[in-house]
Amino acid sequence: MASLLCGGTALLASLGVYALIDVTLGTVFASAFVAGLVSIAAGPTARNVREVALVSAAIAIGASAVLLLAISDQPSLAWPGVQLLSLLVMLSAMTISATGALSRLIGEAVARAMMTIALLAWLAGPAWFSPWFGTPMGAWMIDHAFAYHPLMSLNGAYSALGDWSHSPIAYKHLTNLGQDVLFDLPPNVWKSAALHGAIALAATTTTAICSQFRRRKDKLS
Repeated sequence: MASLLCGGTALLASLGVYALIDVTLGTVFASAFVAGLVSIAAGPTARNVREVALVSAAIAIGASAVLLLAISDQPSLAWPGVQLLSLLVMLSAMTISATGALSRLIGEAVARAMMTIALLAWLAGPAWFSPWFGTPMGAWMIDHAFAYHPLMSLNGAYSALGDWSHSPIAYKHLTNLGQDVLFDLPPNVWKSAALHGAIALAATTTTAICSQFRRRKDKLS
């Protein structure tokens, strides 16, 4: 039931995005925001690996279904579509697992608030970190961290839709990437998907171990 509700919510949100901007690189990026934000709401409801996997898959399908159907007549975008779906599953799993783990430590409301801030900061990183891209630390970020960032890796997969740093809004207001600072887009999403999947696995495993210890403690007391 939770997976259907979350998947339906993601689908409705993606329909709204598609109605506003049609098929653009912004639609691709919006699918990541939709998947992440819906996953935060679902986090405390997924209590084991099976539930995390089911809810993550439902959210990823819901967040990407409209876009994938809209570009289904373009064979060149089929493989990027597979990459999009894979990354959204891992991003959703990470967000659900981390939110669930935090909820058990600090409560659901605070956990959801913290995860919302963290998720938005992570996804919007290339924009707010822009003033420092010209520094040595920024150069290191470009060379080593971009491949793990969801939006940068999705831009690499969907390079046929353009480069986000050359869009009017990004070019004028958000970033100096591609202008003062040169960079190469990641060729695919697999490093980013692996990173988010590893964090999801670690959070889920930690939560499961803590739950087992708590149950054993309750039996002994």
